[in-house]
Amino acid sequence: MGEPVLQEIIRLRSDYCREEALALAAALEQGQRHPLALSIKRAAELAAVEIPSLSEPVINQLGKGLSCGVFRLGSAAWLGFEQTNNQGQFGQVHLSDDQGLIASFIFLDAPRPGLAAFLQSVKERDIAIHLVSGDDPATVAWWAKQMNIPNYRGACSPEDKYAYIERLQNHNRFVWAIGDGVNDAPLLARADLSIAVGAGAPLAAAGADAILTAVSLDSLRIALRLADKTQVIIKENLWWALIYNVLAIPAAMMGLVNPWIAGIGMSLSSLAVTLNAWRLRKA
Repeated sequence: MGEPVLQEIIRLRSDYCREEALALAAALEQGQRHPLALSIKRAAELAAVEIPSLSEPVINQLGKGLSCGVFRLGSAAWLGFEQTNNQGQFGQVHLSDDQGLIASFIFLDAPRPGLAAFLQSVKERDIAIHLVSGDDPATVAWWAKQMNIPNYRGACSPEDKYAYIERLQNHNRFVWAIGDGVNDAPLLARADLSIAVGAGAPLAAAGADAILTAVSLDSLRIALRLADKTQVIIKENLWWALIYNVLAIPAAMMGLVNPWIAGIGMSLSSLAVTLNAWRLRKA
């Protein structure tokens, strides 16, 4: 859903209490729209902690985390800490300063409605599925296993995602990408066809070909079915037009058909094509 909930704060350093670590993390996340940032700010609001003022500006290290003076908030790989073992289904970020780790924040997310049906619809069409994420590798591996996705990669920077798409395209693959975060903007811009989830970052939406405004992914499954039926109807109409013209044009040229009958026949042919296309309304 992209709305993870802060489950717990672990590995808390002795000179910080839970509320102080949460307040500092929320201060760093002010103005950020990443799902984990929103989760931290919601948790701080629910805990009614006082958000401190930071003396220096916060710098967004794209794909890694945030820095402000001696404080850093981001991935374990960027901060140089060992990832905690949490069975993979949780996301996590870590807070540190020049003395080392302050605290680790553990999150839990849920899949979007319609995901399982959409993935099944994709697999039925022999479309390969890849999960490419900036989340920690354990989290990505857990989700890939849950959703039965064979191709996955975690801890990807925006540049890594761009290069991943590029490699697929270099092997003559047509890539359809779906993303919602600002880190997905290069990926969406590079893909042959891209869809940004409407509730995601504006920068991601700017580089996409379309925007999914619904919460559920069922619209994408319906779009695939509609595309299949559209192709069938286009082919039916082309065959009908070919057969009609092969038979009717020679007959008209040889004078075997009266002009008024030919005019009616042409109108009926166009009407048949239009009525056939109207079948898409029930797709």
